[in-house]
Parts: sequence; C-alpha cells; structure tokens
Amino acid sequence: MKRISFALFFSCVAMCLCAQELVTYRLNLVRHPETKKYGYAFKEQNINSPIRGAASAAVNLLGSGASVLIGKSDADNIDWAIPAQYDDAAAKFYENLAMVKVDGKVGFIDLYNRFIIEPVYDDVDDMDGFHQGVAAVKKEGKWGYINKEGKCVIPFEYDAADAFDEDMIAPVKVGELWGAIDIEGNMVVVPEKKVKAAMTTVPGSNKAYRAALAQAREKKSNGTFDARIQSIQQASAAVNKRIANKAKQSLKYTKVGGGAAQGVIDNYGRVIVPKNFDELIFDAANKVYIVKRGSLYGAYLYNGSRLIAPCFDSMSKFSGGKSTVTACGVKGWIDVNGQLSSNLLYDMLNAGIEAKKTSAIKARNVYERILMINPEYARAYNNIALLDIEAEDYSKGMKKLKLAHELDPADDVIKKNLQWAKESRKERRYERLINGLNVATAVVGVAATTYATYSVVKDGIDTSSGSDASMPVSGSSYGSSGGSSSKSSSTCHTCGGTGTCTSSSATAARYYCHGTGKCGYCHGSGVASMNTVCTACKGTGVCKYCKGGGKCKTCKGSGSR
Repeated sequence: MKRISFALFFSCVAMCLCAQELVTYRLNLVRHPETKKYGYAFKEQNINSPIRGAASAAVNLLGSGASVLIGKSDADNIDWAIPAQYDDAAAKFYENLAMVKVDGKVGFIDLYNRFIIEPVYDDVDDMDGFHQGVAAVKKEGKWGYINKEGKCVIPFEYDAADAFDEDMIAPVKVGELWGAIDIEGNMVVVPEKKVKAAMTTVPGSNKAYRAALAQAREKKSNGTFDARIQSIQQASAAVNKRIANKAKQSLKYTKVGGGAAQGVIDNYGRVIVPKNFDELIFDAANKVYIVKRGSLYGAYLYNGSRLIAPCFDSMSKFSGGKSTVTACGVKGWIDVNGQLSSNLLYDMLNAGIEAKKTSAIKARNVYERILMINPEYARAYNNIALLDIEAEDYSKGMKKLKLAHELDPADDVIKKNLQWAKESRKERRYERLINGLNVATAVVGVAATTYATYSVVKDGIDTSSGSDASMPVSGSSYGSSGGSSSKSSSTCHTCGGTGTCTSSSATAARYYCHGTGKCGYCHGSGVASMNTVCTACKGTGVCKYCKGGGKCKTCKGSGSR
C-alpha cells in the first residue's frame, strides 16, 4: 500500500474544503521519540519499504485519532504531513482545524500547517477542537468560546467548558459545579453537580439536562438559533476559503545552533530546520531552506516540511519553482512539490550499470543513492539484489528481489529475476544434499528446464523509447536451458554422465570447473567480483568440488551411479 503523495494529498484537501467535507481520516497524530514533539503523519504509507517499514506499519495499523509512539530508528522514516513541531496537539483535525500547543500557548492550524488562529490561548490538559463551528478555549484562566475566525462568541467566564453537541448545548463549570449553556450563551442547566457525568448521563440525576436538550432541540428547529448559527457558519465558510487558498503564511526565521548543528526556528518557536546541518542557504524567493550535511544537499519548505533529505551532490536555488540538482554525475531537477525530472533516476540507473563494468562497489553506491532520493524505486533494489547474489549473499539478494517485486509487481524483468533466483536456490539446496550425503540414489533429480544462469541475468534498461518504462534483461531471454530429464537411471545425476566436475543442471553448472580443476566462482583467479578474496576457494583458485582433479565428486569420474 503506497502513501498518498504530498501534492495529491493537498489537492484532495482543497477539493474537500470546497465541498465542506472533513478529511480527518487521512492523518494520524505522531510523537517524535527524540524531540518529544507532536506532528501529523500520512496514514497511508508504503509499509513494504525497509527504509520506512516499522514506522509506516505503526501508522497504518492505528485508526485516525490515535497517537503513535515510534522508536528512534523510525523517526526519520515517517512521511510527515505536518512536522513534529508542537508541544501537544489534538488527536485529529476537527472541522479542518487542529488545536496545537507551542511555546506554552494554544492556537489552531490548518492542513497546510498555517496558523489560522494565533497561539494566544492558555495551555489546557485536553486538546480538543471545533464542534458546530465553535471551540472552547481558555484565556487568562477562564474559558469561553470562539468561532473559526478567532472571534469570541461566548464570553470567557467559566472555570471549565466542553464542546457543543448537535443540539447546540454544552456543559460548563462555574466554581466547582457543572451546568450547561446553549449556543447563545444562556444558562439552561443551573450549575449544581460536582461531576459532569452526574449532570449529563446518570439516570435520575440528568433530568434537568435532558429537559434542556429537548428545549434546545426545539429552538434549533423553530429558528430561534438561526441568527447565531448563521453567523458561526459564515465565519467557518470564510476560513474554509482561506484554507483552500494555498498562499504561504508570512513567517520570520531565526538561525539557531552552530557548526555542524545548525537549524532554523520561526517566530512561533516551531522548528523549521532541525539542528543537524553544516550549512543553511535560504532561498527567500521560494521560501525554501537548502541544507547541507557532509557533502550532500537537501531542502526544507517554509513551514518545516522536509522537501527531500540530503541526497544530492549539488543543488541550486529554485528558479521557476525548480532547483537544478546533480547526483553521481547525473543532472536533473526537483520542484517545490517534490517532483523529480523524469530523467534523473533513469539516468542514474544507467550510470550504475556503466559503473558495474569496472567496480561493483561503485555501482552499489549509485543504486543506494537512488534509494536515498526515492526509497521506493524498485529497479534500484533489483540491481542491488543481483550484486548481492553475485557476491554469494543469496539471502540478502532474495529479500531485495522480493521487495522490488512488491514495489513494482508489473515489472516483468524483476518478476523473471525473482523467479530465476528461486529456481537457483532450489539448485543450491540440491547440491548441498548431494554433496552432504554423497549418495546419488538419495534423490530423484531436478527438472532440467530452469531459468537462465546469472551470467545472462543482467541489469539493463530499455533504451528503445528513451524512457524508463521497462527494464528487460539484456543478452538473453528467459526460457529453458541445458540438460534433459530423460537420462538413464544409471547415469550420474550430478555430472549428467560426463564424469567431469560439472552439474547436469544448467543453473548450477557455472559453479563447477567442467574438468579444468579451476574454481568455478573466480575461474581460477582467486579474486571475487567485488575485488575481494574468493570465498569459495579461499584465494587458491582451485575448484572446491574436485580439489583440482577435474573429476565428478559423486561418481569419481565414471559417469554412472
């Protein structure tokens, strides 16, 4: 399941606001494990990515309104819709606004993380929000009610206050006793209960409250409340129109920290850029901070949302909404919505394939950089998987191939590579059984029709269209190869009757010396593909199966059982 994109999310927000629908189901409240600050995360995230796995899974499993606690290792993996900048926050957005606390004061933000109502109200224990167009807030020790424009609609004269229900009645506390008011501020239940539940829900004790509900319901029905309700709705409509307008909020920025721990806060005290960077470059025209950590560049938006983590070798200021970037010698661009130029990752993949001709390590570095830019790029996982398999780390290779397939199940090349790897794994298991028991009759044999060996399973790109629409294997197509399942029952199953150190299975054949006595892994060089000592022959260059003799280990060269 892939998370909704940042740009698509806010497009949906605008559509919903125009229709005056709520969108609270899209976000979850999450507390950052290190800073202890609260923010809102996209509920729909990609739980397959190992880079985002645990944190995303936690967010996906909890329903809207739940606060998620994540581990330190997951902190940077969350896809934040609104960064963790707040000391406290409401469990969700109520009527398109969320109550948040910053620097000891309470205000209300919209889904773009803009303060619609300034943080000027007192801190409260229970972070709630707007209901029926009004919210209960506390100021100078007393509670009252405001509309979405921040205007007081019921005076600050109560010692506690709760939300209005659909009948336009709300519990309030005077001194130590609870009563209730209607939407016009009239006291409709005299304060006389020490416990709110005794007034509102306890049978026999809530008679006055039930009577007040019935009366308020009648007033709402006969139009008594129309003037007040219309005023509140007009304020709500005006604010919804403001939210739908994507204009950036005017903020003042202050650099904090120093050295390799530079960051930025705004005039509300919110962290815009964490104190993690060596260099900060403010693009005032686009209100973007370009940041540098070590030798890599990334960017943060004006409200603290991370545009992209440091992953580029260079990054220019934005012009026309786009910044020119380079990575591993490849040039492209990124815009202020986080969209990349279509050529960037495609060309980087090509650069990795080219680098593989001289160094598997350099190729891996390119593929890993691709995943820093886009942790869900399936083909980078595919190519790293093939490097792992070539280095004989089959377990890691299989995991990455499976991940690549999960990320892009429609990619035929990844699908075939995974199928080949599974077939190859079966062959390796067969070899272990044969070599361990040294009894040919212990197995019946394996099917000779397998996918091509690794030597023809290459990471390639379809250059016919100039796009990265597909990435077929180059050098060979997939299909049957080598051997026959109709050998005589007296024929040695390991060597297929040749008597030489080989395998009757085409998939496994490359690991044997075919009578040469040289190691089938390094072809006698003693050096593995990643310029390390060959683990099969331990650098000797001698075949590990026949110990240099060139004869089949199972049949001792006879070719038969």
